[in-house]
Amino acid sequence: MGFSQKIKEIRSKPESVRMRYVWFLTFLSTIVLLGVWVWSFSLQRRELKMPSLSGIVEPDAFREDKEKMQDLSEDLSKSLNAVSKESQISENTEMPPSSAENNQNLSEDDMRDSRNDSTVSPEQSSIQEKAE
Repeated sequence: MGFSQKIKEIRSKPESVRMRYVWFLTFLSTIVLLGVWVWSFSLQRRELKMPSLSGIVEPDAFREDKEKMQDLSEDLSKSLNAVSKESQISENTEMPPSSAENNQNLSEDDMRDSRNDSTVSPEQSSIQEKAE
């Protein structure tokens, strides 16, 4: 008995029997599809548990990167410590007043005296004359 013969036989039966065939085949195909889905899901989980060899990173590469990062961290902390020490030293020592502040503190007589001082070199006197 062929497939087309079986279809002709089912068509000749009453509608209630044909509906039983429809529901049975629908249920059977649903079970098959769910089975395929569960099977593919289990394969995906198995692949996640066992990564491929191309995705494995050698531990030596991690070790080298870790050492580089530790060296960088040490260099950075040394630099920061040196900067903080320099800033503490500069805060503790008073800077001498600048030459502009010194000039403001001098009176005009003192400035005239310093211009007329005999120890002034010719180059300094020419600079002072240009400034006047």
